[in-house]
Amino acid sequence: MALLVRTIYLSLPDLMLDTNSCRAMFVIEQTVKLSSLTLLSCISIERYITIRKPFCSQVRKRFIRMTPLIALALLSAVLVAILVQVQSVATSSDSLNCVRTYRNRMLPRLGAYLTAIAFLSNLTTISVNYGQIVRHVRRKFSKRKARGLSKSNLHC
Repeated sequence: MALLVRTIYLSLPDLMLDTNSCRAMFVIEQTVKLSSLTLLSCISIERYITIRKPFCSQVRKRFIRMTPLIALALLSAVLVAILVQVQSVATSSDSLNCVRTYRNRMLPRLGAYLTAIAFLSNLTTISVNYGQIVRHVRRKFSKRKARGLSKSNLHC
């Protein structure tokens, strides 16, 4: 939220924030971040499956079709967690910043934990999948290189 608020203040320095604008910015920012990470996670899963081919072709096709649906269901659950946190977003005492307060509120805190877990699991999924893709491609390249060297030794 800080980047969006700072950008607004650069163009409108006398603007004072109210609670509803802070809450709207919070929902928009969190939803966009989570949606983009979820999309990247789906792309990394599909690329991993396409490159590694861990299943037979029918299972692979079905899995690739189901990945976005599963991601959409998980995204919907986390969107509910983001909406639960909206009540904890307010303005600071000088109305220049947006702040989050969890004073004796368990539900928004649980929503924050669920959102954090979703972000971290998406990042982990992306990292692991691309790491496995790089490892697989490197192995294939070294095998191809070794085959090329053995063929050139036979022709000499």
